[in-house]
Amino acid sequence: MSALPPPLSIIPLEPLESNYNRPLDRQIPLTTLSTPYVSRDLFELLLSSIITQVVSQTSPTTTETTQSSEASAALIEAMGYSVGLRVAPLLLLPDMNDNGRSNGEEGSENEMGNPQALPAPPPLPGIDPGNSLSIVKYLCKDFWVGVFGKQIDKLQTNHRGVFVLKDYSFSLLKRIPTTTSPTSPSPLLSDSSRILAIRILAYPCGLIRGALSSFGFKNSVVSCDFLNDGRNVESTSFNIRIQS
Repeated sequence: MSALPPPLSIIPLEPLESNYNRPLDRQIPLTTLSTPYVSRDLFELLLSSIITQVVSQTSPTTTETTQSSEASAALIEAMGYSVGLRVAPLLLLPDMNDNGRSNGEEGSENEMGNPQALPAPPPLPGIDPGNSLSIVKYLCKDFWVGVFGKQIDKLQTNHRGVFVLKDYSFSLLKRIPTTTSPTSPSPLLSDSSRILAIRILAYPCGLIRGALSSFGFKNSVVSCDFLNDGRNVESTSFNIRIQS
């Protein structure tokens, strides 16, 4: 009989250090701008349009199948992976210009024309590129703030490559249509809304996988779950398994 896996323990996430308290060589403009480069509302509208376009390509008929649903989610996850692969190192650059590049560097493409990550800059103090917990804590704080404007609310790990990131108010799910029931005071998701939410969550799953890959953790598996905490449908968890 195999041994049970170790239980998850909670890892404290200290509040993100203010840019005003950082020395100049540690300031990160992308995570501390009072006005983001791109309006979050416009970003959500763009993502919604992308999802609509992907669905129309993977499901040409009005009748959706499990195969077409999985195909659309895979394409959206791949888009997120491409973005996370390049954005994660950029958020560590101390001298970012308005074009999102540092010292004239640009993203490159491999022989197949696929995007590659920028060369990883020297990490901030406290980040160990070879330590999975250190990198995941960076994703929960600086990376999540830079992309979604807030930190992950709770991080748990079994210290054996499994991490659970919980966001109790994930912004991309705030506009998901919900229904109510006389027997349940909490908002409910219809089947169509649940499919939409799964497609939306495929994007941040890809972001996380791409970010981990940019730091050398290329064999990571990322999935998501609805927490269904009885208060809102925005609570979700991202489950990471880093394979050696």
